[in-house]
Amino acid sequence: MTESRAWVRDPLIWLGALFAAGAHAWVFFAGEYLPYIDYASHVGLISILAHGDETGALQYFSRSWAPNPYSLFYFVSALLAQALPVVVAAKLALVVASGSLTLAAAELAEVHGRDARLGLIAPMATFGYALGYGFASFVFAMPTMLFALAALERLLRRLLADRLDLQGIVWAAWPFAALLCLTYLGHALIFLATSFVVLVRVLAFAWARRTRGLRALMSYALVLLGAGGPVIGLGALRLLLLAAEPERVTETTPSDPNLAWLEFPAFASRFSHLPHQLLFRGPAGHMNSMYAVLALFVFLLLLSWRRRNSALHLSYGYPAVLLGFLALYALGPDAINKPFSVWLFYSRFATLTALAIFLLPRVRLSGLVGVLVGVLELSVLAYDASQQRVHVVNFNQVAQQYDAVRAAVPPRKRILALTYGTAAGDPMVGHPNLRTLYFYHLADGAAYVAYLFDNPLIPVRYRHDVAAPEAPFWRTPYTFDPKVHGREFDLLILRGAPVDRAKKSKDHRLLREVNGWSIFETLEPPPWPSGRGPDAPG
Repeated sequence: MTESRAWVRDPLIWLGALFAAGAHAWVFFAGEYLPYIDYASHVGLISILAHGDETGALQYFSRSWAPNPYSLFYFVSALLAQALPVVVAAKLALVVASGSLTLAAAELAEVHGRDARLGLIAPMATFGYALGYGFASFVFAMPTMLFALAALERLLRRLLADRLDLQGIVWAAWPFAALLCLTYLGHALIFLATSFVVLVRVLAFAWARRTRGLRALMSYALVLLGAGGPVIGLGALRLLLLAAEPERVTETTPSDPNLAWLEFPAFASRFSHLPHQLLFRGPAGHMNSMYAVLALFVFLLLLSWRRRNSALHLSYGYPAVLLGFLALYALGPDAINKPFSVWLFYSRFATLTALAIFLLPRVRLSGLVGVLVGVLELSVLAYDASQQRVHVVNFNQVAQQYDAVRAAVPPRKRILALTYGTAAGDPMVGHPNLRTLYFYHLADGAAYVAYLFDNPLIPVRYRHDVAAPEAPFWRTPYTFDPKVHGREFDLLILRGAPVDRAKKSKDHRLLREVNGWSIFETLEPPPWPSGRGPDAPG
């Protein structure tokens, strides 16, 4: 098979990528807030990365430009945030990922002899368990995984055809090496998953060519190790930097040192949870979209018996790639406990595994049939986007009550926000993300907000040399005691039971009440770590 990329010259592929980006921009920009659990915290981290020197946040946080896993989404968003509001920049990054999924799936399909137009459905994989939890950096890295696997296949083809052509091998190896590095910079779990699928594919490649002898297999291994050298170097550098840091407890520190390295769910339960993982905290209509995708897949399988692609006899790699995805989902762990605590591993790959299955039919989608299938794929995508948009709009109808709170809080303040013990039926506790809207204060220019993520592999970290303001543990906010907590903050934003406690405190004064929230000022808060606040001259 030639190295040409026919999909690059297919206007339907580019139209599909633009259509997906536009449809999902229509979703993400339907309101200020997105209904994904941890998304607001990511927006806060981006704010510090982009503008922490201006807001005073760097008195409590440090920024790392080292090659960290998870960096890609933050760096791209922070770069966009130099010209755009942070909230807009983060959403645009998700839009870029959505459109890129079409191109990445088209590339992966074509290099394995499948029709590139199958990839038009790929942006559907944007929504699911990963985005439902707000794992934006994971979603942003998904296209790099598909591109990396396609680059691997092109490298293997070069090894098979021109194994003595050093220049040709280098020309095929560097895209794979670069994309493997991008998966590392994109997300640690995406990198681990990509490495696993690469291993499965390489083992299948070696097995199929075992008759060529040990010398040939060793030459293949050396080339692949050379291509993986840069990412091995990045990982080694990160480990050295981590080893040099002072030891401290973070949210990824294993809670129990006796836990096993890996945790696996019951085998049957992971399949019973598949619909939930494809839908997680999304609109009910999303499952109708999945049923439509399934019907389209069956149609393509039937079509493949009559319209086979004649070049497919040259392609033997896709079964191995698909096997890798299936093994990730069917056999992968639910949690990794050491050396860091990472949860929800296999479930994040539900949509990517479904996409990998969808790319399986060996069908030629040219002419009128190809246009028809393309229109059907984009129609399903459009219907799903309409459902997702309603989901965002409904969330914002409740969340936009917080706009007035944000408007009432000046920038460059240290903020503690707590919501618990509210009256029955309070709409602001109906969704986990409604209790974390305070992270948007960082996008408004706040210097510090309690409970921001602390992960040793992200580019924004709590400073080791500065004590964070005292706040109750995030899992037990009801332990709030104004004599202990909140005295090191400039403002308290409270809802529910903590309001009465703060009103009785001699250290805090009620400034105003806004839509059910009470904003308190701390009387004589302690000085900033530098000895002066971010508003001080000089």
